[in-house]
Amino acid sequence: MYGNHLAQHEIDAMVAPKQQSKDLVMDWLNKEGLRDIAEFSPRSDSVVIEGSLRQIEKLLKTEYASFEYILNTCNLFAKLGARGVSVLVASGDSGVGSSCTVGGKKQFTTIFPGACPFVTTVGGTTGTSPEGAWSGGGGGFSEIFARPSYQNATVNKWLATDTTHNSVSPYFNSTGRAYPDVSAQATNFLVVLLGSASGVSGTSAATPAFASVIQLINSGRLAAGKKGLGFLNPWLYGVAAGATNDISAGKIGGCSGSISGAGFSAVSVSLFLGCDILLLVFLLTCGLF
Repeated sequence: MYGNHLAQHEIDAMVAPKQQSKDLVMDWLNKEGLRDIAEFSPRSDSVVIEGSLRQIEKLLKTEYASFEYILNTCNLFAKLGARGVSVLVASGDSGVGSSCTVGGKKQFTTIFPGACPFVTTVGGTTGTSPEGAWSGGGGGFSEIFARPSYQNATVNKWLATDTTHNSVSPYFNSTGRAYPDVSAQATNFLVVLLGSASGVSGTSAATPAFASVIQLINSGRLAAGKKGLGFLNPWLYGVAAGATNDISAGKIGGCSGSISGAGFSAVSVSLFLGCDILLLVFLLTCGLF
């Protein structure tokens, strides 16, 4: 047998990395400021680093604590909602994802904090006759957070009646938290930067537009001696649903061609709600909120 002819130290010497390789590794660690806490194993076939989690994350350009961070941050949003603060975030401008690959597996990718169930996520629409889903607007189903109860009726109805998602069902978690919760116009916003006017589009424009409507409602409530709305979603999916338009045109895309037919149709999807601002303001002035 092999071991009967060579001593252990001779085998170690044969498989040990060359000094040039070891020098390159140590140069890398030195540049990252970790040389003093790193040393080679007795056989010189591995490097042992005794450092903090943050040091290792920096070295490997990754974040091992990201899952814990997501959960903790989402719970903090829940506390804000309980204190009367409405948290609105954009759904992103990449549809159901860009590369749509996670760990070598093809799947739709979701964003954070948009997929947190304790925020109101705003997607995008475009046009007026009809108003339809903006193709670049982000949307999907969380792989981390389960679907909250306030969404059950809406999402179950869509899953049962929409057939356009059947071909892509292997790529998303239909039991996860779905987003966006509402959508607003996301195209052809005029902005002025350094004295020059230009047009912009995106859910980062749609979100403050919808937030301004919520601010109008809250201002009216506060003037009437009432509390702010706080966490919006149970209200939006409940009594406020009548003040929105169900978008029945267009779809969101994504995945840069890596998944055929990637995206979701907006047909009969209450996830894509076009905000009728005039109606909301009318209800506010009539004291219905």
